[in-house]
Amino acid sequence: MSVISKEQKEFILNKIDSVDTCAQLNEIKKEIDDFTKQLLDSLLEKLDQLSGLASLLEIPTSPDEVVDWVKSFIENFLTPALAPALNIKTEYATTLADIGEITSSFINKAQEIGSCTLEVSNGLTT
Repeated sequence: MSVISKEQKEFILNKIDSVDTCAQLNEIKKEIDDFTKQLLDSLLEKLDQLSGLASLLEIPTSPDEVVDWVKSFIENFLTPALAPALNIKTEYATTLADIGEITSSFINKAQEIGSCTLEVSNGLTT
């Protein structure tokens, strides 16, 4: 699952396909580069926040009562609380694939227009 919805991706791809000039293509590319950078930064921030909590999933091997309590806490609270967030890795990978498809669309449209050099912004290259 990507954080870019199917509708968003289709809108972006249609917008890219509808341009006729290199200037228009570069304008759209800058907008999309900003949008995708914000998405990826947000996902990475969420992953960083999870890394500290993930260490809580290690169960200590001290006396039986403590181990049982910690195990119950992890199984009944932490695991369900973190389960939705653990999907972020999948979302990140799928989002990268969507960005790759969008990037290819930019490249194809630039080639179709001819003599079109796409500007690079936000560290995203084509």
